[in-house]
Amino acid sequence: MSLNRSIGRLLATGLTCGVMLTAGCDDDDTTTPNPADGSVMMDGSAGGSDGGIVDGGPDGSAVDAGGGDTGPVAMACPAAAEAAPAVPNVAGFPAKTVAPWSTADWFAGAAAMPALNNQLRPLGLTSTNGVCSATTPYLGPVAHFQFTPPALWDTNVPLPNYIVPTNYVGAFDPSNVASRWTDGWTVGINGNKAVWDFPAGQGTLAAATAPVANGTCPPGTFLLVANDPAASKFSAEFGALSADEAGLFAGAAAAGDYDICVLPGQFGTAGTVTLTNDNVYKLPSGSPVLVGTGDDVNAANDVAVTLVIEPGTLIYGEPNTSLVITRGSKIMANGTKENPIVMTSDAQLTARFDGNPATDPMGIRQRWGGLVVIGKARDNRCRGNFVACNAPLEGLPNVFGGGDNDADDSGVIQYVVSRNGGSAVELDKEINGITLYAVGSGTRVNYVQTHLNSDDGIEFFGSTVSVAHVAVTDNADDAFDWGHGFRGAAQFVFIRSANDAADRAIEADNDNSSPAEVPVSFPLLANFTAIGPTDPAFVSESEKRGGGFLFRRGTKVQVWNTLVQGASTHCVNIDDDGKSDTYNHVPAPGTNPGANLVMRNTILDCAMAKAFAIE
Repeated sequence: MSLNRSIGRLLATGLTCGVMLTAGCDDDDTTTPNPADGSVMMDGSAGGSDGGIVDGGPDGSAVDAGGGDTGPVAMACPAAAEAAPAVPNVAGFPAKTVAPWSTADWFAGAAAMPALNNQLRPLGLTSTNGVCSATTPYLGPVAHFQFTPPALWDTNVPLPNYIVPTNYVGAFDPSNVASRWTDGWTVGINGNKAVWDFPAGQGTLAAATAPVANGTCPPGTFLLVANDPAASKFSAEFGALSADEAGLFAGAAAAGDYDICVLPGQFGTAGTVTLTNDNVYKLPSGSPVLVGTGDDVNAANDVAVTLVIEPGTLIYGEPNTSLVITRGSKIMANGTKENPIVMTSDAQLTARFDGNPATDPMGIRQRWGGLVVIGKARDNRCRGNFVACNAPLEGLPNVFGGGDNDADDSGVIQYVVSRNGGSAVELDKEINGITLYAVGSGTRVNYVQTHLNSDDGIEFFGSTVSVAHVAVTDNADDAFDWGHGFRGAAQFVFIRSANDAADRAIEADNDNSSPAEVPVSFPLLANFTAIGPTDPAFVSESEKRGGGFLFRRGTKVQVWNTLVQGASTHCVNIDDDGKSDTYNHVPAPGTNPGANLVMRNTILDCAMAKAFAIE
């Protein structure tokens, strides 16, 4: 399949710059995504002074933003531009995205990058704070770049109130540069190596000035060392809080201590379990913790449990451990910006509190599993038999999910950081930082981060849940992954690919063996910022590492107001392997088959030869 054909059919309607590709708009010129709307072919410029920037006109025609168009073309650049070099390491540009790391440094360093052939330089698109610049003619708050989410997506999926209208490109609001949504609670993005500290003013410790180890644990949990409160203290296991190499425990809080309480292998009694923030919690060694009993194929035995986690609570695990919320149960993890809930590894805590400056408190990957939430929404692996659905879980043998309730409610995950995970419970099947299996639209996921995971950052199997304010940083596999009928929305997603191990920013499937299986994956994406690896020594075309967005195996998708920058192997890759329907979702020029694969108001800032790929 030729590169020209792929570009000629891609529906990058709206604003597309950086790759000299331009577009018209859908024929009704609505700013509200609608799966039933049609879209028109791309329109291009051959060397216009505006870099070929075109936005959609109110009558559905392509309106030039300056520089003059030459009419519809498949690719608006000379052939020589396809050989643009990979981004080099240059003075002022970070050689590697190694945490802790600053988005401001990355974009400031981008000013030293040589201009890529036929492309706008990154600094022309973004400010030094990593947001789209309000001063450029293409990116500031512009009415015509409006994204307005519908009330219902894909016919019957309600979108939550945190999927909101925007009029800018990327994950960060250019009109509020001083206060980004990642500030204060994430790890590694703003130069910090840790975020867990004393949760002043929150939950059980609301009136305290320091944690107190008193030898007691919440019902359903037990001390780390039976009948030995002294040996169960945090200081005995990891070190004194005053030895915190991250410097977050100070003053009276540094003189305190926590009890370490161990969770059971399964919470199997109906009711509510509360993990208070005056303790630290350990996942038992060698196996996942199951919340509820909806994990097996016998629905008659299901017991629903609600796990409440207070703001500022710390949970840690060892290799082969995970926290799993089973079908019918709920997680109520309501962290706050000031006191996020942190899930990490014992190794990361040891490095942070051992008093040895030689051990990096950032820690390493694959030292525990991850957070897994299982619901009763549809998963197309059930092949139409949703009432009796028991879809197997990747990496968790004899655990199942799925059902026929797309509105299922598995609780709330808010201000939660899952870090240093990705250990395999089952051989060679690592756990994602956060995994959402058949999770319904009644579930709320807002302000979450996965950091230094050895598998995917966040992955959806089926599901109609919508997520927002998601940071996926320095993970070893794909950042954002879906398949088997995912039909939720995602907005305000910041992806930073690691140099040493990252694959793609997005890996998107429907179903490998049956690409048209229903429900077909069809998410709505808006306001993504995906930054590729910056070390050319790492990337490998043959291994497809350092890539941008891969759409394959029959998935549909709409992408709005998004920036893909610095991807090393491609910005967008649409599969055309002869057996899936993904490429057929991209309408041919001049046709209007429905908006099944659409990109609007989206910047693809990669070398021209690597802007698009067809495999």
